[in-house]
Amino acid sequence: MMAKRYDQQIAVIRGGMDKLETLKMTLEQQQHVKGFVDSIGSGARMLKATNAQMDADDIGELMGDLEEEMAVATDVGDSMAQPLAGDLSMDAELEDELNQMTEEQALGQGTTAAPGAAAAAPAPVHAEGMPGTLPAMPSVPSEPAVAAPAMGGSASSGRVAVGAASGSGGGSGGDSPAGFEDLAAMMS
Repeated sequence: MMAKRYDQQIAVIRGGMDKLETLKMTLEQQQHVKGFVDSIGSGARMLKATNAQMDADDIGELMGDLEEEMAVATDVGDSMAQPLAGDLSMDAELEDELNQMTEEQALGQGTTAAPGAAAAAPAPVHAEGMPGTLPAMPSVPSEPAVAAPAMGGSASSGRVAVGAASGSGGGSGGDSPAGFEDLAAMMS
């Protein structure tokens, strides 16, 4: 009879422990859910505050101003690329002068050049405008260079793994994209 009473007490204690364990898991789950809800609420408040600092009309106006300034910059670049009004005649004069110098040099070497034909390699001209010679250039190896095996990759492929040493992502630490802090600072 005692054994039966002990078995009943053990069953009650085990049932209570099971209920406590279930309650504990439910409380932990609710704490996680509350954390998620708090995070979502905080994000919604931050988004609302950020959106309150911006106005769609202001952004549209800003984008219009940006497009106008980019068009001005393109116009300036196009204008800089155009030759000056007198450049075409100067180009012809310079070409005639080059041909004349080439002919004079060819005559000085005892060969004749056809009028209007440029020599294969005109004589170099110093800053003072006087023809001169260049210093001797170093010799170039006649055999192709042998490539060293790439570090970090296989010797057969010659490829190196890029970004392996820098880790993943490339932000300023954390999970935010690079430059996010700068953008947030500009908006405030």
